[in-house]
Amino acid sequence: MKKVCHITSVHRWDDTRIFYKECCTLVQAGIEVVLIAGNGTPGYYQGVKLVVVKNSIASRMYRASVVAWRILRAALREKPGIVHFHDPELIWVGLVLRMLGKKVVYDVHENLRAQIEDKPWLRFPKTIRFLYGIVERISARSFSIVIAADSFTPTFTAYGVTPIPVLNYPQVEALRKLNVVSQNRAEKDGILYVGLVSEGRCFIEIVHAIYRLKQQNHFCQLHAVGPMEEGLQDRLDEMMEYREVKDRIHFYGRLPVFEAYRMAEKCAIAISLLKPLPNYTRSISTKVFEYMSLGIPFIAPRFAVYQFIEDEKLGVLCRTEDSADIADRITFLMANSEEVRAMVERARHEVVTSYSWESQADNLVALYKRMDA
Repeated sequence: MKKVCHITSVHRWDDTRIFYKECCTLVQAGIEVVLIAGNGTPGYYQGVKLVVVKNSIASRMYRASVVAWRILRAALREKPGIVHFHDPELIWVGLVLRMLGKKVVYDVHENLRAQIEDKPWLRFPKTIRFLYGIVERISARSFSIVIAADSFTPTFTAYGVTPIPVLNYPQVEALRKLNVVSQNRAEKDGILYVGLVSEGRCFIEIVHAIYRLKQQNHFCQLHAVGPMEEGLQDRLDEMMEYREVKDRIHFYGRLPVFEAYRMAEKCAIAISLLKPLPNYTRSISTKVFEYMSLGIPFIAPRFAVYQFIEDEKLGVLCRTEDSADIADRITFLMANSEEVRAMVERARHEVVTSYSWESQADNLVALYKRMDA
């Protein structure tokens, strides 16, 4: 098969989906892979050639124009048979590559229309959604479409296109090999939080829940792994509840995915909560499947798309804007009852059979083989 080139202007080169899942999977399948990104040190990583373009200004417009132009030139120098891009701002780059005769894949990570709805501060959101809808229609008819979540399917079938599901499930075997969750969970007092530390991911409500637990003489510690949303620290510092429990909250910043999940060694449970915004209520966070792989009991949002978790007794759900409900769910899981242990075993079995990256990798490789034929 000819060389495949993945390109991104938004994501870090070592993004979990792009690098660890897709690029490394392709290398393991015997495919030559180049990754072009705006950060990192050029070289070979797990068989993937990393090409870095200069990206020195923190501006979306700069990134979508100057950095995208640099990415286009770098991609053409590599002479790939297939180019696979990951960001809406690179759609114009994909169209240029198509006009130059390249085969192009658009990897849709997010529901951008729903994201526009989530931003009330945007001026003229209806106009922006309409214009993006036009761009989306052109994309559907110009590229092979890969989707990270099933909920994106109706968007593209409405345009008469069948997208290829390469769902963002976890690398189950790799996570299990970490062997971070031992049987002495009852002796642990940690809560694992992985992802952007933000108000949209209910961090304020989680802090309130930990304060409630302190008031009830329940001791627990929060281990938060991920970058912090700009301005959030100032908001936290203003909160009496945060000042009361800040000694129980530990921030680690962004860590590589497998290093992040080693934090589970300190934790009895994990938490993945989201505000009920349109983009969050329509698809399932990959975090819950990763927690299932690790074998750690978890709390997820009480949204319709997560109902299977409660129905199949794989984890627990809560009202994400209700700190009392969050605190109650933490207490329940921390008790480490027979019911909770059975829940963990069901989840570990279910993630292997139904929600593993290994089940999705074949879809990606098969797509490339069809395109290369």
